[in-house]
Amino acid sequence: MARRSSCGLPRLFSHTVMEEPTVPRKLESKHQKSTRFMQLTYVGRPFSKDFLELFGAMIVSTPFSSHRMYFKTFENTCTLKQLLFTLENLQLNLVHRIDGDANGTGKIIKSTTKFSVPKKVAKCLCQMFLNARLITSVSDAYARKLTSEKTLLRLTRKGASVVDQFIQQNAVKDYPFPAQMLKDPLILVPINRMQDTDLVYRDETLIQTLLQRMLGNRPLLEDGLDSRRVIVYERADTSVRGQKRLQYELYGIDVMEWLMNNTMLLDWTELQDIANDFLLYGLLEHERPTSQTMVFSYHKGTSYIITASGIEVLGWHQFGKAKRIAKLIQELRKTKSNVEIVEQILKMPNLHTSFYEFALHNYCEENARFYEDTRDFQECCQVALREKDETLLRECFTQAYRIYNCYLSVNAPNRLNIPDEIYRRVVAHMARAMEDDSMAEWVEGVHILFAEVREHVTDLMAGDSLMKFLEQNESKEDE
Repeated sequence: MARRSSCGLPRLFSHTVMEEPTVPRKLESKHQKSTRFMQLTYVGRPFSKDFLELFGAMIVSTPFSSHRMYFKTFENTCTLKQLLFTLENLQLNLVHRIDGDANGTGKIIKSTTKFSVPKKVAKCLCQMFLNARLITSVSDAYARKLTSEKTLLRLTRKGASVVDQFIQQNAVKDYPFPAQMLKDPLILVPINRMQDTDLVYRDETLIQTLLQRMLGNRPLLEDGLDSRRVIVYERADTSVRGQKRLQYELYGIDVMEWLMNNTMLLDWTELQDIANDFLLYGLLEHERPTSQTMVFSYHKGTSYIITASGIEVLGWHQFGKAKRIAKLIQELRKTKSNVEIVEQILKMPNLHTSFYEFALHNYCEENARFYEDTRDFQECCQVALREKDETLLRECFTQAYRIYNCYLSVNAPNRLNIPDEIYRRVVAHMARAMEDDSMAEWVEGVHILFAEVREHVTDLMAGDSLMKFLEQNESKEDE
């Protein structure tokens, strides 16, 4: 029985991929074609990977231009009607160029991705994109429902970050718009998800990380200006006679808006679960007594108090985010090697986000990005090879070329610094695609080679980036 979306429609999302290699010195071409349905979560949203890929393909295929409204001109905007038309006719053509071997023979892999989306489903998807804060209405930034096809829309900073990542992963050329918006890049807090259900993997570490990112290493009071943090209000607690204690208060709606705008959470159901966990782990508490103590509310006027545990997690008494990070790393250094520390950092949300920010500011984020992208690829390969699933093997095939184009080709936007010997072996194997090897053998070869590149990249981060990251946090701790 087909799972139904929130629009009341069955799973009509169709994803077709065709790979067409062209060998310059031989007049021949080969084709691989696969069709699959997008998996839906229990609330009817496509799994996050497909959802974000669909959004990125839609944006790069839609012409953004200047529009006049209210006697003003708004740059880089489009109408809802344009997005619906794009979704109904969405086709993304990509060209993956494989470098030549010693004989100068190169190869071009052309991939065509087609999304079959009926108009009613397209409207539902655009509403989901609005709810996920990927797009916003120009006339009303607080609008939460798309009512007219004439509605003028533009990308949010979160949406621009998603599109920028899509462009780099797929090596889309001649699309400068997101780069113009990302002069001051928004670093979204990553969210780990379960592979089979796409549910958010929630634990205490994630909730503490979100609280730290949301409120910062010192209170942002009501007269402060920082869109990346939530404003708090100081109030005196006089509940105990003869004692006056300072408390910090914040509004529920501000918390929910921050979570949606600054993390990779994509719908309000998972947002509600995360917000409830702030109460469950004792980091926030209701400002007024209520019978539903473990239910987070964002209705008008509903506010919360940061508990003593929450303040301890934030480190506001010492105003020390750097101290918390340094303490965590010091604990890791007691029992682990540098490589193991890097691997652990990239698994822990609080350290992962801080490390990625450091790498971005020091122009070496490509190593961390490659590590993240190949982690999903390696998991996909293992399942495909174990179950001998042809559909998954073709998906691994396509994903391998995306990774190659993004990190390993001559014109890769995030080209890695790897030994020439490894690079040549990767190029030679990629050039053998769809020739003598079976699909399973080819995917297994890529799986092994990318693991080798991943190991080299991890060594680089452990030797250079990690040391500078530690020095930076130790110097901040001493301040």
